[in-house]
Amino acid sequence: TGTLPVTTDRARSTSDTGDLQFVANGALAHFKAGDLSTTFKLGLDGSRQESTSIRSGLSTDTSLSRGDFNGQVSFDLPLTSRRRNVRAALGDFSVNVHMGAHKLSDFGTLASVGGGLNWSPVKPVSFLVSYTETDNAPSLAQLGNPLVTTPDARVFDYVTGQTVDVTRVSGGNTGLRAETRHALK
Repeated sequence: TGTLPVTTDRARSTSDTGDLQFVANGALAHFKAGDLSTTFKLGLDGSRQESTSIRSGLSTDTSLSRGDFNGQVSFDLPLTSRRRNVRAALGDFSVNVHMGAHKLSDFGTLASVGGGLNWSPVKPVSFLVSYTETDNAPSLAQLGNPLVTTPDARVFDYVTGQTVDVTRVSGGNTGLRAETRHALK
């Protein structure tokens, strides 16, 4: 009788990141109800991921990197103010807006926009309404994690009420695309 060859399956992933941000904020203009406060943000960050997967003697190597040049600006403008006695009967009311962009070296440009209203009719009570639309790229891990196949993984099937053995495949997928999120609060 012959012996069957023994193979060892392995997966390895290494990632590195760096980040540099510049943030400035202050009053851009002065109004009766309060200052138009503004925040500017510029940033640069980078990340790299390398992974190797050996399954049944087949080796797969992935090396991904991403540079992100990003900027954001936000404005907050009070329209009424109890403290400054500007239409004080309405309480404190302000509006805000923000815009941002990310230029990803491996993915293109992603945008973010949003705004909101903040109203406090009396001191302990406030109401906030905001809307944001944000584009997001998959992470390097989602794109480049090593592919791992696990045979005979036990999974409970809620539809049939049975426990079954499956071959589970997990890891990254280089075909993932950007998503857009809409949030209304």
